[in-house]
Amino acid sequence: MRPMGRISARLAFYLDNACRIEREATTQGAMGEPLHDWSLIADDVVCRLIRGTDSRTATTERIGMQADMDESYRVILPLNTDVLGGDKITVDGVAYRVVSLSRFTGLYIQAVVTT
Repeated sequence: MRPMGRISARLAFYLDNACRIEREATTQGAMGEPLHDWSLIADDVVCRLIRGTDSRTATTERIGMQADMDESYRVILPLNTDVLGGDKITVDGVAYRVVSLSRFTGLYIQAVVTT
């Protein structure tokens, strides 16, 4: 097996979550007003959710249930997954918004997401 094949097989082992990918769709209502809704792109997509770190907020504490606006996560997805910036990815009932995408070495997609 070539090195890329071994890496790909090993990566599949770490994709231990499942997610739902939705894309915002705009339609018109009865009076011509814009309506925003989410359309399903894919369901039960294997992925891995990784909590990101931000060096600017590494020592910041959360107080009560106050939202942490700088918190970001990475979602690792199979290479051919249909995902775009602005999409909504839901993992374990928590919805995240895709803010950027990267494709690494032809093996996987990394989506940086925020809550």
